[in-house]
Parts: sequence; structure tokens; C-alpha cells
Amino acid sequence: MSFSQIMIRELRSLRVAVFHPADGDREELMLHIRRIGCTVYADWPIPTHPTRETDIALCLLSETGEQLPDWQDVALIAILQYESPVVVRSLLDSNAHGIVTKPIRAFGILSTLLLTRSLHRFSQRQKAKTDKIEETLRSRRLIDRAAEALSASGFGTLEACHQAIRRAAMEGRVTAASVAENILTGKAVPVIEMLRRG
Repeated sequence: MSFSQIMIRELRSLRVAVFHPADGDREELMLHIRRIGCTVYADWPIPTHPTRETDIALCLLSETGEQLPDWQDVALIAILQYESPVVVRSLLDSNAHGIVTKPIRAFGILSTLLLTRSLHRFSQRQKAKTDKIEETLRSRRLIDRAAEALSASGFGTLEACHQAIRRAAMEGRVTAASVAENILTGKAVPVIEMLRRG
């Protein structure tokens, strides 16, 4: 089964929130979303956090340029009534992955929900990868600083100190970064003993 088929199949399990003043447009939008098969609820004004478990939130973008919420776990769709410079700038500054325009029409809502869900998942995967790379770099810098500190204190060459940190991590079944942290906070007895033994 392809990724797109999986996305379409799970569409009916999505929980969708519509943050828009109570009027005909809101009712129309909710009706179309219900017809697709999603669970939908509405609220106004936009809360600090969704009041229920929500997969996708459609939020009215204010003509005053007020920012959309920054909810990392919720895919956002901006509802646009105008395309003034202020609104467009606010849209570009937001983390919305899709737009719905007013007046509300049925055409395009299904595609927008699917595309938004797909783009949101992609950006979450990219963020997870970026976070992992940043953590790896942070660990590497920590290990380098610890090895440099040991070497500067007369415990051997930089390479020997790096190897001792790696050995201590393997023997202690911990990360090399946690060993490095112990070295930098003065709790490095096992590593120093290794270096003394050679």
C-alpha cells in the first residue's frame, strides 16, 4: 500500500478543529469536513492550546496580522479572508502548511487536509533528524573538551584521552557524552585510572 493510500485511509480518523467566529462560514466549513469523515469541533477565539486532542487545526488569520499559534504537534491550516500585505506577511511568518480561502467552498478542502497532514509529518521528521544531528554535535564537542582537559592535565595525548573516554563508556555501558560530562565536572576517576594504567 502506498503512502498516499495510507494517508487517504486514515483521513477518517483525523480530529479537526476549526477556530473561527460562529457564523455561516464556520458551519459550512465544518459541514464539508464532516462529509469527508473527520471528527470536527469548533471554538473561538483561538485558545493558547487546543481544548481537545487535535490532529489538524484550521485557524482564521486575522487582518490585523496577529500570529497563528505555534503548536508543534498540530498541523495548521490558515483560513484567509483577505490578501492584504499584513495578512500575507503574517501567513509567511506562521507555521501553516495549508490555506483555505473565504467564501468557503467544498472544492479543495480534502486536498488541503491531505497535503497539510503530509507536509506536517515531513517537517516533524526533518525536525527529529535536525535535533539528532544537533545532539550528536553537542556530544562531540563535549567529548573533545573532556579529552582536551585530560590531555592538558598530563594524562597523555589527545588521541589516548579520546580512546579512554570511549573505553570507559563501553565498560560502563553509558554514552561517551556522559563520561565526558563526568570528566568536566570532576567525577572522572575510572577514566583517569585507565589512563594511568595505559
